[in-house]
Amino acid sequence: MKISENRKSAINYREKTHFFILSLIFTTLAYSIQTAKFNGSLVSQLCELIAWLYLSISGFCELAVLISYPRFLNLTANKEDILKKSEVEKKIPERAKEALTKIQESLDKLEKYITNFSLIHLWFGILGFVSLMIARGYDPFINIFW
Repeated sequence: MKISENRKSAINYREKTHFFILSLIFTTLAYSIQTAKFNGSLVSQLCELIAWLYLSISGFCELAVLISYPRFLNLTANKEDILKKSEVEKKIPERAKEALTKIQESLDKLEKYITNFSLIHLWFGILGFVSLMIARGYDPFINIFW
């Protein structure tokens, strides 16, 4: 089955976006570790450590998604190949039905896995950035306004 140009563009865009976000998270994590100063208040120190934890979890979850995504595409392509062959033969052989069932089960599990890890990545990334902003902005805010 030939992939449409829109589908190719969507896959290409998705891959670039995932790599960009992954590099942004790990770059922010590395920069925050290199520039950390633990001479402020306890709140900012705790928020800094929590931000490191959240950004690490977010980054590793995104890596898990990126690693599993090619398998998802391969399973989808296998399913499409079987369906295309069955269209030519006008019926689906019993062996092909069993293969389709196994592929669909694997796709469902993998889709759930990708969805769950994507949600974890999203929320822990947001929490990591917010924690980092609190860690870096808490002491200056307190010094200016209190």
